[in-house]
Amino acid sequence: MIIVVILDVQTSNLNSFQSQLGNKIESLHGKVVCVDNVFKFVEIELPAEQARVRGIYLDQCGLKML
Repeated sequence: MIIVVILDVQTSNLNSFQSQLGNKIESLHGKVVCVDNVFKFVEIELPAEQARVRGIYLDQCGLKML
């Protein structure tokens, strides 16, 4: 499962994003692209049994799903 999330947050907000995901961005094989100190998108690959994380945490972070 590939999840593509559009982000428009300052780099200072990344710690909040990481903590809400339980600091598992690296273990989830996440990819963050930073342009001009703003994170543009994250691509996270989740196992099917963790799909519920998508709806819970990404909504809390105010991110938009594609």
